[in-house]
Amino acid sequence: MVSLGGMGLYSAMLVRGSVARTSANFYLVPGTVAVLAWVLLGEQPSWLAIAGLIVASAGCWLVSAAPATPIEDAHQ
Repeated sequence: MVSLGGMGLYSAMLVRGSVARTSANFYLVPGTVAVLAWVLLGEQPSWLAIAGLIVASAGCWLVSAAPATPIEDAHQ
């Protein structure tokens, strides 16, 4: 069920945006898991995990905030 839900969300994101913007969100998974492990399990994240989450978040923000190229406009 989790896989079906994940694929449903992925498909919905593809319909609403570009492949690049949708796929960029996969880089947030390890950092999000580290935060959830900290909140739910009390596991202390390392400074490297925190730095990775910050870098991945900044990269996803840059991809999402970038203006659409003419190729992306033609496909929408």
